[in-house]
Amino acid sequence: MGTIEECAAPSPSPNGLTFVVEVEKAYIHLHLLSSTPQYRLFPSHRDTFNGKLGEISGPVAFGAEAYRQELQSFLQTFVKELPQVDREDIKAILGIGEGSVDLISELLEFLRITVGNDAKVYNTIDPSVVAAHGAALYARDTVLDPMYRELLDKDQHDELIRDCWSRSSVNPFISPKDLRWRQSAKKTLALNVPLLRTWDYLSGSIPIPGQGMRARAFSQSLITRDARKILLETHLDHSIWEDTPYISFTTSPSKLADLANQRTSQGRGVQRIIVTGPYARRAKSLPLINVATTPASSV
Repeated sequence: MGTIEECAAPSPSPNGLTFVVEVEKAYIHLHLLSSTPQYRLFPSHRDTFNGKLGEISGPVAFGAEAYRQELQSFLQTFVKELPQVDREDIKAILGIGEGSVDLISELLEFLRITVGNDAKVYNTIDPSVVAAHGAALYARDTVLDPMYRELLDKDQHDELIRDCWSRSSVNPFISPKDLRWRQSAKKTLALNVPLLRTWDYLSGSIPIPGQGMRARAFSQSLITRDARKILLETHLDHSIWEDTPYISFTTSPSKLADLANQRTSQGRGVQRIIVTGPYARRAKSLPLINVATTPASSV
């Protein structure tokens, strides 16, 4: 994104944009991101979303061969509609998401040719690079401006990234919902009724007999080394499944029915209703997040 001199400046503002192709089972989302490293943010410069071109939803909607053509057309249109100055400023092309390695690699190669400006292509992130980058940002802030030390919890002086900036260099798409969820988890919840949840093949978590709900892409605070290490290892190795630390639920059968009907109408197929015992999760010190107090986008 920038030279060593640009990134080391007191107010770093490296030039360049990052083209991110987010490939999921249900959709594809293209992002063109700028960078403000002093705030750990990657503001969205432009983006476009297609809910019919996911790795699973696409072949169902168009057929296997036509799906590939639709994908390439979608990517090509986005690039061609970019102003020339933006297109020339793309320094990196990054592939993320739960799509297969083969599909993401194919799209990255197509984008490399389509963008045509020698942008670097990435489909993995080395955890050691992320940790080193976080440590460097931490050191720079505290040396250049000791004021930043006041933002740190005394028990977390050795942490790489501040709680209030959980939207970090680890993953620019981790939203402040992590912090909201953790705050919600502290609220006292009535535990005298079952917790209801609906699941389908596009859900981020999966029920495993005898093991409850498990997920690969879990949500949690990322202010500790171990949390970031586990998150990265989990995303890099698709065979790893971890206990879901957060589970969204409702206690209202009617609300659950509405949600199930909504998902079915969106093409997510048959909905499986899951009943979870609240005490079982509390016994494992796992938080409970009520969808009534959680943003709809995180359900």
